[in-house]
Amino acid sequence: MTMLIVVYGPSGVGKSVVMRRLVEAYGWRRVRTVSTRPNRCDEDRLSVSEAVFSALQSDGRLAHINYFYGHYYASMVEDLVEGSKPECKEKYVVDMSVERPLPRDLFPHLAIVILPRDEEQLRQQLRAAQRDAREGEALIEYRAIYIKRDKLQERLGDPTIVLTNSGSVEAITEQISATAGMVAKR
Repeated sequence: MTMLIVVYGPSGVGKSVVMRRLVEAYGWRRVRTVSTRPNRCDEDRLSVSEAVFSALQSDGRLAHINYFYGHYYASMVEDLVEGSKPECKEKYVVDMSVERPLPRDLFPHLAIVILPRDEEQLRQQLRAAQRDAREGEALIEYRAIYIKRDKLQERLGDPTIVLTNSGSVEAITEQISATAGMVAKR
């Protein structure tokens, strides 16, 4: 079974914090992400100019290229390939947009969707992360996902697990780790 885990969810739901915790607590590897957006504090994605991004794309080193909020984002092909190999023993984790899911035929993976308990929790998390300037966009994204939540399995394929962020990073991290362990045993 593949050990590539893709975390989906709206901006501000806590995907980056949860992924960082999976790396720290369980030794998972993070798929390297490249972006033209400057990093926020504690982010480990590679921030590059549009020219460098374009060169990496031309070299075939980037997969799943997206454009959000005025910046380009992509994942490093070699990490996605390694993490989606059936014989891979390490767990790789990456975050993506529900609107543009990672193709399962190219990169088999377990899809985890994290949703906030409600809109107020999402607002609080955005404010705590000092990202409240993007609150309107994040709420639109959340509502679009929430309205279609019963279709997420169909959209993202099998296996897909939907989790509600209880507000505890440890709790949701443990849920994801346990779920990945159960799926890997299939």
